[in-house]
Amino acid sequence: SYSLASAGADEHGLIAIDGRELASSDEFHVFYGYLDQDRDFLESIQQGRRPLTDIEEAVQAMKFVDLLLASRI
Repeated sequence: SYSLASAGADEHGLIAIDGRELASSDEFHVFYGYLDQDRDFLESIQQGRRPLTDIEEAVQAMKFVDLLLASRI
């Protein structure tokens, strides 16, 4: 066989982990990422820097999605 895909479906040792397990919390705002995102935003204001994610990054991401959709990838 030339590739794993050509061999058909098989168990490849994948491990499923959910956000609750990664965050060690059942609180939605913690495991869904809002806590860290909000913390970074407030710290960026205090430190006079841009947040890790900002509107310019969002615009670039949407342009990329548009390119993907236009090329039907």
